[in-house]
Amino acid sequence: MAWSFSDDDDWIWGTLGENLGNPPAGKCDGTHVGVSDGSNELEWRLNNPLTSPQPSGFTDLVTLQATYALFPGPNGEIRIYVDVLANPYNCLYNEDLEYYLYEADDIIYTYQPTGLRPTGKSFVSIEIIDDLELGLSNYIHRYKVTYGAPYTNPE
Repeated sequence: MAWSFSDDDDWIWGTLGENLGNPPAGKCDGTHVGVSDGSNELEWRLNNPLTSPQPSGFTDLVTLQATYALFPGPNGEIRIYVDVLANPYNCLYNEDLEYYLYEADDIIYTYQPTGLRPTGKSFVSIEIIDDLELGLSNYIHRYKVTYGAPYTNPE
């Protein structure tokens, strides 16, 4: 279970080139520029669940990727962010972010083939990349999810 978004948690979808040094876009009202953006807020919540007993570590790590095209909903609905209008300042309202948070949780914890999780592996972490889908010019979130076989050290 992840931290919920507050009523004033309305964030710009992401920041192209953030991994190249561009600052996060901030909130939709123009505040928090350089602090965070929609993808960062989703990533933080998914990587920091409210309750989850943690093993000592993980072995046999594997990182898998997911985009909106790989995991549509049962009726074809979009479950991972995509903007076909490619608006660099598209606002994700708190309700939108809650929806993507819920869907991301489902995708990363559900076993293949309907989810991303490999058999015998547990969720370790997620990185959400703000990206431009080449050939279509869509702005998207690309999930890079790491899974591993958990172990616990004896006390």
